[in-house]
Amino acid sequence: MMHPFAEVTIRGDRFRRFNEGQRNLWRYSGAASHQLSAAALLPSPDGSRHPLDVYDFAEEELGHRGPRPAPPGLWDCLVGCRRRVDQQLARRKVEQGLRLYSEHKQQSAVRKWRNALKRIRKVYHRPLMMRLRLRSQVEQGLRLYSQHKQQAAVRKWRSALKRIRKVYHRPLMMRLRLRWQVERGLRLYIQHKQQAAVRKWRSALKRICKVYHRPLMMRLRLRCQVEQGLRLYSQHKQQAVVRKWRSALKRIRKVYHRPLMMRLRLRWQVEQGLRLYSQHKQQAAVRKWRSALKRIRKREDKFTLLGYLYQAYMDWGKYRESLEFAHRQLSLAEEADSPNLRAEAYLSLARAHQRLGGLERALAYGRHSLYNECDQCQTAGQVHLTVGSVYLELAAFCKALEAFQQAHKIAQGIQDPALELQVYVGLSELFGRLQDADKSARYAAKAYDLSRSLQLGDLNSRHHRAALLQMASALRKQGELGDAQDYCTEATRLSIVSGDQAAYARSIRIMGDIYRKKSDINKAYRQYESAMGSAAGMGDRLCQMEAMDGAARCLEALRLQQKICNCRPLEFNTRLLEVASSVGAKLLVRTVRVRLGRIYESLGDTEQQALHERLAQCVEEELELQCGACALPFGLEADSLEALPCAHILHARCAHELLRSRSGRSQDKKKKRLCPDCHRSVSSRLYLQCEDPHRSTFSLASLSLRASDLTLSSRQATSSV
Repeated sequence: MMHPFAEVTIRGDRFRRFNEGQRNLWRYSGAASHQLSAAALLPSPDGSRHPLDVYDFAEEELGHRGPRPAPPGLWDCLVGCRRRVDQQLARRKVEQGLRLYSEHKQQSAVRKWRNALKRIRKVYHRPLMMRLRLRSQVEQGLRLYSQHKQQAAVRKWRSALKRIRKVYHRPLMMRLRLRWQVERGLRLYIQHKQQAAVRKWRSALKRICKVYHRPLMMRLRLRCQVEQGLRLYSQHKQQAVVRKWRSALKRIRKVYHRPLMMRLRLRWQVEQGLRLYSQHKQQAAVRKWRSALKRIRKREDKFTLLGYLYQAYMDWGKYRESLEFAHRQLSLAEEADSPNLRAEAYLSLARAHQRLGGLERALAYGRHSLYNECDQCQTAGQVHLTVGSVYLELAAFCKALEAFQQAHKIAQGIQDPALELQVYVGLSELFGRLQDADKSARYAAKAYDLSRSLQLGDLNSRHHRAALLQMASALRKQGELGDAQDYCTEATRLSIVSGDQAAYARSIRIMGDIYRKKSDINKAYRQYESAMGSAAGMGDRLCQMEAMDGAARCLEALRLQQKICNCRPLEFNTRLLEVASSVGAKLLVRTVRVRLGRIYESLGDTEQQALHERLAQCVEEELELQCGACALPFGLEADSLEALPCAHILHARCAHELLRSRSGRSQDKKKKRLCPDCHRSVSSRLYLQCEDPHRSTFSLASLSLRASDLTLSSRQATSSV
């Protein structure tokens, strides 16, 4: 039979398990907080146990580890009852003290708490009562401090500090005590007494606990050091700056100003990479940028750095790696939800896909970029230029001309000579493919003049190499082979120095064209083979296709000279036809089919000859290379062309006849000049006026040149290289 006091004895035995009670107490009292919660000392609304009732355990909460202890004696039962009574009395006095304290009767509340403190065992609830007792003393110090009685407040806090246990509110008292010292240091710093302020902060830093305000003191102390570094940076003393920032970086905690220091440090690293790139040290520059990319967190800075890496890999001819950087740019633009960043990312994707031979995809990305970008800005001009280049490869010459018009308009509007240079290069290539060698040479000369007269520091001035190559190509078509070879040699040298693999592959391909024009077929074929290998390694299908076309022309020349049989040219042209068809180069497809028709004619296969001639005629009709005035074809043979403001192309003689149509009779002067294709009004400004040799006053409404101005000094061209 259980003893009458057995239940009380069991509860008294639970009292000896003080660890559980102590943890329960700290959970309700908030030992880590800086203020006491009075609600934690009152009964909960749902009738749950009081936080001081640490002895009232249920049977199921017991966690016996081992055999059940022996039945307690009478003395243990009496001790348990006494402690429970003390607990109830102490709780009642604590609640009375809280009510008095809420009624602003602090003295009576403290007396109640003192009386309760005597009944609470020291091991358990004395720290709690100490906080209740010292709370009024700390608040008195705060009131004195707000009344500018700092000395009295510090005395109050010193007195309270002696009685507060270290594990509770000592850090709070340290902050209250040292706050005044820190503020004095700030006042001294504002008064330009930096040395005295630093002494104050050093003294305070020794006493501040690390887990509280030490990072704040570190910021106050290191702020002066960071500002010194910024002053040195503005004085172009980068080495001293880096030493200052490295020293500061070691002491700044990661959770505070380390990101700021990292940005200051990485900014110099990115600029150093740009200097290395301009000095033709591309490998070192890319290493700098890749190292900085791992640590940059700001989206805009990361987007810009990815753009540098994208352009560097594009210059190296690593288009697939560039495509990865462009996709990362697009992801950042989507995260930031920025139309401008999204337009630049789509532009990067369009340029990479253009070189990889995905012309339709490049055109789609270009349209997406125009949708996200404003009309008059550099990115919009680059997009129009890229779209024009894609249309040029697709043999949509009128659309390409219209895109170049838009790009030139933007270049003149924002005064961007680099964009204007690229427009001239595109126009030269356009008229070169349409067999107008004179206009192609004139636009190439204007691009070359711009590249010489202006300091274009856009990532190693790759536009200068493009202008050199376009000059070489245009002069080769004019028959100026010596000058063309000089330009091509200079472009090859600059491409090797700068590591521009794309420009190098194109330069050796143009050198092959020059050798072929000189009838040196063997050297030309070796140049084409080298260009094909470089383009295949880069994945540049456009350059590879152009080099294959040159090699096919060499084989055709050898076949006509009866030095080789028809098998090799037939096989090579068939493979070239597959590549050109997959890319979508219709003009090249038409040329290759005409060439295959001649080969099959020599083989005596009339069926295949008729098939290829018929398909070539279909492609020619799809190209719509017909003059709107005389209905005769253009672009298939050498001829002089003119472009109207509406981007339609006519024979030069037909365009001049259209302009003179109103000047003959007086009754015809009231009639407007209309384009024969779209019936739009045509202005009389169709010619390029070269008033300034370095700055073009070209109105792209015409995209044409006066025949009398198409004289190019070969001596000047040669000596300028």
